[in-house]
Amino acid sequence: MREAAELWAIAIGDIEDDLRSRHVELGGQLVESPGMIGLLNSPIPYPCYVHADEADLRNVLPRLLNSRPVPRVHLISSHPDRDLLEESGWQVQQEVTQMVLPRSAASSTCPSIDGVTFEELEIPEGIASFYAGMTAGFGDALGDAEEELPREVIATQGIHLFVARDDADQVIGTAGARRRSGGANLFAISVVPGHRDRGIGSALTALASLAMFETGACSIQLYATEEGHRVYERAGFGVAGHWAFYRPTSQPR
Repeated sequence: MREAAELWAIAIGDIEDDLRSRHVELGGQLVESPGMIGLLNSPIPYPCYVHADEADLRNVLPRLLNSRPVPRVHLISSHPDRDLLEESGWQVQQEVTQMVLPRSAASSTCPSIDGVTFEELEIPEGIASFYAGMTAGFGDALGDAEEELPREVIATQGIHLFVARDDADQVIGTAGARRRSGGANLFAISVVPGHRDRGIGSALTALASLAMFETGACSIQLYATEEGHRVYERAGFGVAGHWAFYRPTSQPR
C-alpha cells in the first residue's frame, strides 16, 4: 500500500484540479492560498477545502462570510484554527477520513451476491429512488437527502448513481460517483438495516469504482466514517488524511 503522504498528495491534487476546472465552467470566485482552495459565489455550492495546518484561515474568513451562499468548509482535522471557525458561525457536521484507491490497487471484478441485483440508474428518472434508498440506508444521520445531494448537482455535474435491489425490487443499497479532472469520488454509500454484513456495501463500492476507472479516472476517493474503514481497506483503499466537515449555521457571524 502506498504511503499516506503520497495518497494525500493524490487526493489534494485532484481536488485542486477539479475546483479550477469548475471555476472555468461555472464562474464564481476561485479562492487560492497556500494550503487552501475554494469556489465561492458559484451557482452550485462547493466546499472550501483547508488542507494544510499552515493555511491562513483568519485572513480568508471574511471572503467566506461574504459569499452567497456561505460555503461549507472542509478543514484538515489538525488545523490550529478550528476554534476560530466555530466562533465565526460554522459547526461540525462530521469527522471523516479521506481514503484513496489508485488504479493499480483496484480489483478487476465486482462480487455477486445471491438475491441481490446491481444497476446504474438513469438520470433524472432514477433520482427519486436513489433518494429513497439513501434515506433508508442512512436513517436519522442523513437529514434531507435532496439537501445533502441537490437534484441540480446530480443532473448537471456528471454524477452516476448505483443501487442494489432485493428480490422484491426494493432499493437496499446506494452508491454515487462523480468524475473529477483526473480521478473520481464516491459518496452516499449506504445499505439499509437488515441487509448489512452481506457484502453489499463492498460490492457497490467495487461497481462504482470500476465504472469510474472505465471513464479514465486514475484514482478513486471517498470519505469514510470509522465504521466504513474496514470495508474500504478490504477493497484496496488507503488512508490519506483526516477532515472535519463544517457547515454554516443559519446566521454566520
